[in-house]
Amino acid sequence: TGTVTQAPYYEFFPRPPQPRPLSETLETLDQLLTETVRDHLVSDVPLGLFLSGGLDSATIAHYARAAGKTLDSYTIYFGDASFSERREAAETAKRLDLHHHEEEMRPSTEVLARLGEVLDEPLADPSVLPTYYLCRLARRGVTVTLSGDGGDELFAGYPTYLADRYAAWFRRLPAAAQRWAVQLANAAPTSFKRIPWDYRLKAFVGAAARPQPDAHFGWLEAFQREEKERLFTPDFWASVQRHPPEQSFREAFEDGRHRPFLERLLYLDQRTRLLDQYLVKVDRLSMANSLEVRVPLLDNALVEFASTVPANHKIRGWTTKYLFRRLMKDRLPASVLTGKKKGFSPPLAQWLAGPLKTWAEDLLSPESLSRTGILRPEFPRALLAEHVARRRDNHRRLWVLLSFVQWHRAYA
Repeated sequence: TGTVTQAPYYEFFPRPPQPRPLSETLETLDQLLTETVRDHLVSDVPLGLFLSGGLDSATIAHYARAAGKTLDSYTIYFGDASFSERREAAETAKRLDLHHHEEEMRPSTEVLARLGEVLDEPLADPSVLPTYYLCRLARRGVTVTLSGDGGDELFAGYPTYLADRYAAWFRRLPAAAQRWAVQLANAAPTSFKRIPWDYRLKAFVGAAARPQPDAHFGWLEAFQREEKERLFTPDFWASVQRHPPEQSFREAFEDGRHRPFLERLLYLDQRTRLLDQYLVKVDRLSMANSLEVRVPLLDNALVEFASTVPANHKIRGWTTKYLFRRLMKDRLPASVLTGKKKGFSPPLAQWLAGPLKTWAEDLLSPESLSRTGILRPEFPRALLAEHVARRRDNHRRLWVLLSFVQWHRAYA
């Protein structure tokens, strides 16, 4: 007919939560995981799995073994034990009798340059680094891997969901008490360890006073408004003010307005950072290594089931992802079931003040920043100097800037 029609191949419309006994919910989840993982194991080429020290990938590994498969598992670890999940991954591999492979990631400017090319667009997620190494390691042995992506957004695994609960209490405090909390957080000593308490405190008080979903956005925000005025050139700053950075979060939060509060936040994350950050990251970096990555936890049946699970089966007290932890009790090592969530970020704070300092200084030189036509040199340079002197941990904001400038060099 000479016409083109554009439409999504699948649209997710969450169903209302269905109050049901925990035992029934666990039984249904067990059945769905059994069927879904079994289906994703079908392959006519070598197949393995990514294995972190977290609950999601270990759960996938358990159900793969239950289906009769003995797979190769792959783990990237870091020299700093506070960032690494090497021990937990090895315990899972031993318990499930996997053929386990691991590799330590060390900073490489060659890989960083490669990332600027393969990502196609700026992506300031620090986990792009170990994800690239992980895909490269796995491709040496297999063509397809299974990943645990999606479990946190479906079953409430992030500590930010707890922060959202406590933010509601924080907003009830008198203004003077809120100001005192901000001053206390800013006075906290700097640590370069993995998600130290001072970072958690500063991130919390920096966003908790905002209404939702702006507070939820604030947990992830690198630069606040007054910092952006110092960061951007006047013309660019004038142009972007028409587009609030929280807009996509607000739209998703509004679309879920008939859902309970936790479900609105989960739907928001499914619509934003899962879709536009985490899945994009894995897709680009796996394809750069000619590796196919499958995500069993994002099977349609599991996604739709998760939307019907009541909030008190997802978070109970201080325990996130409660349903998964109950399901996998006695099936996985205790270190996986009860360990603190570390994520998959390398020790960038240490690297930017050490082995990657010269690389960062080159990208953030006045000449390099001026060439972007967007960034003013003074503020980024001050952030880097402060970080290198270890007066403040600025690695998250620096990584945003470095990711953009690296991409700009490759494509502008």
